Amino acid sequence: EVVEEEKRGLWETIKNFGKKFTLNILNKLKCKIGGGC
Repeated sequence: EVVEEEKRGLWETIKNFGKKFTLNILNKLKCKIGGGC
């Protein structure tokens, strides 16, 4: 089924974006807690 494949591809994209977004926030928090970047 083509639709399932597209959904899976979209889900992977969202997951990857979420991972990058989360890592970015964690890095910013580390900078603030650590006292500057």
